[in-house]
Amino acid sequence: MPKESEPIKALSATVQLSDTLVIDGYMMPNGEFRAGAVSVSAILGYKRNWLLEIEDKSPDKLKTLSDKGYRGTTLTLVQRSGRGGSNKARTISLRELTIVIAVEAQLSNKRAIAIQSAFT
Repeated sequence: MPKESEPIKALSATVQLSDTLVIDGYMMPNGEFRAGAVSVSAILGYKRNWLLEIEDKSPDKLKTLSDKGYRGTTLTLVQRSGRGGSNKARTISLRELTIVIAVEAQLSNKRAIAIQSAFT
């Protein structure tokens, strides 16, 4: 489900989701924050490519996510301020992040359950 369109230029950013939860991601030119796929995988306790592997290798889990509104990662070109150069990253919206967390909580992922508890 990854979209291979023209990369969107964005700046690296971090968002404090709660007192104890921080997620790395990217600030889009329109002001939208998008979570990095690697960071999403990490906060849920998985290896760094977990979310991307779901899109590439787990059609059943991808369907479960898609049925809840998950649209997949988007390729983003990240501009590194002060250091020059750029880097490509896959990102998801905060709405899609909540979908991934909800599905993982339903599957008894303790980190996802804790994250949901922090928001309610």
